[in-house]
Amino acid sequence: MNNKKLRVLSFVLVCTMLIMTVLTGCGKKSGENGAVSNEPLNPLGSDPISKEKVTLEFMMPNNGNVEDYETNKYTKEIERMGNIEIKFNLLSPADSDTVINLTLSSGKDLPDVIN
Repeated sequence: MNNKKLRVLSFVLVCTMLIMTVLTGCGKKSGENGAVSNEPLNPLGSDPISKEKVTLEFMMPNNGNVEDYETNKYTKEIERMGNIEIKFNLLSPADSDTVINLTLSSGKDLPDVIN
């Protein structure tokens, strides 16, 4: 049971860090002093964080402990709070290493997150 909670907490923390990473790159420099303008972001402390919808794509092995990543309440809350859409490319746990290695070596567009 603790292992399941640890996995869910890890997933939430990774998603939060990704949201912050994506939104950090959204600011642009303006003026001579190089101040960052947060135009695409809402004021601090308000939800959602981003004014514009952001899409994050995850590639990861399917975890049998999670019924559905798309409708998971943590996924929905992160999507609501950050104004993001999370797309999951779930892999078979047995083939995940092979698929990830082939994806990395293919030279094609990569997902935002590979776990």
